[in-house]
Amino acid sequence: MLDKNERIETYLELEALLLQIYEQVDYCIPNCIETEQTSGAADQVAYGCCIRNYVNPDQDELEEFYESSIESIELLNRAREEEHGNIYNPSLYQEAEGYCDCHTAEGCILPNYKPPICVAFTCQQFDTYVRNEFGIDLPNHEERMEILMSVLDGTIDPKEYDTFKSQLEEIVAITA
Repeated sequence: MLDKNERIETYLELEALLLQIYEQVDYCIPNCIETEQTSGAADQVAYGCCIRNYVNPDQDELEEFYESSIESIELLNRAREEEHGNIYNPSLYQEAEGYCDCHTAEGCILPNYKPPICVAFTCQQFDTYVRNEFGIDLPNHEERMEILMSVLDGTIDPKEYDTFKSQLEEIVAITA
């Protein structure tokens, strides 16, 4: 089992690959953040800053998820604070509505240590765009979330990690 520092390092490796994919695909900012679609939608945000396919998650399920993941989330919050200072309001983990305190017109202000719910989520339109433009079927956001959380809580199977990381590296190469 990985120690806390190794868990954070491993998480940051996967986060960096996912963020690189999102940046290379260049879908969110021109198609959502810079469009009128986001204006006036602050009360409709369920995942990070994404307003596409808004869903109203079951509050009991959200609370159960966060209660079961609190140690992992706190580990990430402490590591982020050590690296960047207190630039993030962790109360967002309790409320999944309204724009994130870190959302700007240019996207997220956090360079790394982003919460798994933000790093993992992409809307159906993003996934369809990637499939049509690059011929890639991304792992779904629930799968990405589970893997990121299992890295943080130290329960990731090494083979599952290797497979996921290799898959992300292939996607980075294709979308470059």
